[in-house]
Order: sequence, then structure tokens, then C-alpha cells
Amino acid sequence: MWILMRIVAVFSVLSVPILTLLPVVARDQLHLDVSGYGLLMTCYGVGATLGALAIASQGGRLPRGTTLTVSSLGLGVAILAFSLSHSVAFCGTMLFVTGLAVITNNALINTLLQQRVPNALRGRVMAIYVMVYVGMNPVGSFIGGWIASYVGASRAIGMMAAPMVVFTAWAFHRYGELRRA
Repeated sequence: MWILMRIVAVFSVLSVPILTLLPVVARDQLHLDVSGYGLLMTCYGVGATLGALAIASQGGRLPRGTTLTVSSLGLGVAILAFSLSHSVAFCGTMLFVTGLAVITNNALINTLLQQRVPNALRGRVMAIYVMVYVGMNPVGSFIGGWIASYVGASRAIGMMAAPMVVFTAWAFHRYGELRRA
């Protein structure tokens, strides 16, 4: 359970700058106006919605370990690819994948945590999960903004996504039970 909480914490801090800094990337790197920014957010939202529907409709039929591994690695890789692109279409596609991966990842981790915790502790564990998941976002936004003030928004997003990919590869290698969840 602790590795799942660590994954949530790392992802909560390192993945949030893509949304926090997206308006700056849309304006400065992709040269989009407000409607273009809205289109990019739509790509993220459609991916998140489809991820939620896929998890809800497939229930227990999905191989959880494989899905968690792919969504976790896919999240970091998609954010990293987004940070390197100057193409609106490619960035929109990577935001779609990011939204899909975020929801899939969080739904699976939430499920795994609830299945593995005793009934008497479920409320406390889920309170900690929500605190980590939501409470760490401002930390990631602050760090991302601070880095962006020195190297630019796109680079800041990439600089935070790269350690996320490394951490994910390490976690899924070190804790094989994650792949077999």
C-alpha cells in the first residue's frame, strides 16, 4: 500500500504542471488564443472521460496490473512528449493520452487501496489518499511555476515529467506486485 501512496504523491506533484502551465504553453509555444487553449483542455477532458468510462464499463475484466503499468508509464511519457512538441495536433493528442492515463491510474490505485485495507481502516486510508492526491497538487504547481520562471513553461513541464518516468520505471521494476495487481 505504501508504494501506491508514493506513486500518488509523486504523480500528484510532478504531473500537475502540465495543467497549471498549459495556458502559458498554449499562448507562447503554440501561439493559440483562448479558444485554442479551450480546445487543448477539451482534449484532456475527453481523454479523462473515456478513461473513466473504460474503467467503469470493463470492471474486473481489465488486467489491473498491466493496465496500471501502462497508464502509469504512459502518463509520464505523454507529458514528456507534450513538453517537447510545437505541434498543436500532437500536443492535443498527448493531452488526450494524459487525461486517459490520469483517470485510469487514479481509479486503479483507488480500487487497489480499498481492496487491500481492512474495513476498520478504510476511511482513514482513503482520507490520507485524498489528502495526498489533492493536497500535493499546489506543491507541484508551485515547483512547476518556479522552474518555469527560469527555463520556460514547456521545459519546466518536461523537467518534472522526466523524473516521474524514472520513478515509475523504478517502482514497477522494484515492486513486481504492482504489475500483478
